[in-house]
Amino acid sequence: MTLHTDLRERLRIYYLATVDFNSLIGKFFDGKMVNPVTREVEAPAKWARKAEHRKAMITHYLGYIHSSGVLMCLFRP
Repeated sequence: MTLHTDLRERLRIYYLATVDFNSLIGKFFDGKMVNPVTREVEAPAKWARKAEHRKAMITHYLGYIHSSGVLMCLFRP
């Protein structure tokens, strides 16, 4: 894999992540969520499960960051 191809693949992944994040935001405005890969509107039960999983992952990582003391090191007087 060349450097150009690797960079193109990384940019594609970042683009899909951005589109996915934007579709999550858009879900709150128009009540539906579009899958960035297939460009299809997902069923509410499907994205409800995905949202629940994302919420659990975010909570897990925030708990890990809090327990590791990273924030205490950053915001110490």
